[in-house]
Amino acid sequence: MKKQCITLVAVLFGLTLFFSCNSNDDTGENLTPGDLLTTVDNAHDIYFIDSNTLYGVRDRQDPSSEGVGQMEAFLEIAIPSVAPTVSTPVVISTSASSGTEAEGYTDKKLVVVSGDGIMYCYDIPSGNLLWELNLNGQVRGTPSFRTFRDQNTLNTYLYVGTTEGIFYCIDVLNESLVWAHEHPGRGGFVSSTTDNRTGITSVGTSDGTIYTFNAEGGLLWEADNLGLLMLSKPALNMVPVNGGLGYELSSVIGSTMDGTLFSLDGATGNQIWSQNLDGSPLIAAPYLFPIIGGTLTTDSFYVNTFLGKVYNVSMQDGSILETVGLDAPISSSPSRLPGDQLRSQNDFIYASSEKTLYALDRIQGGQEVWSLPLDPPVYATPNIVPSANNGTGLRCYINTISGLYGINAVTGTIFSEYELPGFTPTQTENLNYQISPVVIYVEPDTGITEVYHPNNIL
Repeated sequence: MKKQCITLVAVLFGLTLFFSCNSNDDTGENLTPGDLLTTVDNAHDIYFIDSNTLYGVRDRQDPSSEGVGQMEAFLEIAIPSVAPTVSTPVVISTSASSGTEAEGYTDKKLVVVSGDGIMYCYDIPSGNLLWELNLNGQVRGTPSFRTFRDQNTLNTYLYVGTTEGIFYCIDVLNESLVWAHEHPGRGGFVSSTTDNRTGITSVGTSDGTIYTFNAEGGLLWEADNLGLLMLSKPALNMVPVNGGLGYELSSVIGSTMDGTLFSLDGATGNQIWSQNLDGSPLIAAPYLFPIIGGTLTTDSFYVNTFLGKVYNVSMQDGSILETVGLDAPISSSPSRLPGDQLRSQNDFIYASSEKTLYALDRIQGGQEVWSLPLDPPVYATPNIVPSANNGTGLRCYINTISGLYGINAVTGTIFSEYELPGFTPTQTENLNYQISPVVIYVEPDTGITEVYHPNNIL
């Protein structure tokens, strides 16, 4: 069935948005209500960006296997952008299939926003362009996204702002504008965070304002004069209510390039506390522990600084509880295995300096469990996922400026890797634009797809 080529024009704040699609595309079927976020594939698919090339790599190696295996590349797309792309790719599974592996892969879409503000939606695995959208401004922050159901209809919204001061909510599956908000200040929007359960979205600007919206795009509050060059996306501290049946925003954790970390009240946006950690830039968002079984797992969080330190910070008053010094500057977020306690096979915090990947024991005060030198430099957040194909151990995926590594997250040994085609160590023009991989993990038993989406900007 051929997809009808539709152009949608939306006029907003004096700007005109154009959606257009590829009229020769044969892969785009209309979605029907009841489509499930499932697929039959049991492998890990990893998507990452190197400068303006987007790669899709499939990894079937088991972390417990001896030796180093090679990942299989199945997708390579040159993003037609003049400005470097600093957006993490978003992969959406819309498969309701229970048939062959190929059918599962066909029902995926990949969305990426280029540095010059063009949003592209591609079919997977063909790589065909389905549609594109001009946001009329450069993008210098990582978008967030939300996948949810409304009366059995699947929805995926992507939230992204531009340097021109417009923040958009885009319906990816229906190729339409949901809502938008204008920032009247001099600084444009940077990075955003969205809570998938409630739809609450928080986004910062480069001139020191944080906006927080509800699921319908209504402005809950704005907090300004927080500090210049707020590159890191805000972190949302969601707490359970009604016995875990619902969630509300308790606080928003933000940071600035002068090293200031602050907490804002989730209901009002008023400042709760402010703390300068070590005077070095805070480039990436902190890691807040997930809610497990309707309760908070900790009253503290972790954050990295450019000076090469990992801090454990009190959620209540911003006091420093623990500090671990690493060997080089850090441009990424700390990370941990998402999910419930039954899936958590360790209590490690993972952090990557520009030279080394570390596993730190959270119970033992951040004591080093293992470290793995990676060459050339690392700027991405480590991504921790369960093993696929009934394998053993945990996987850690991280990309350097030369390619992608699969690492046994328990032992720190490399079990698979993918080298970028034609890379030489002298290629350093894209050092500041390394994005963490996005990993699509599929439960072998249930077929339920989970998207692990790192919370970093660089």
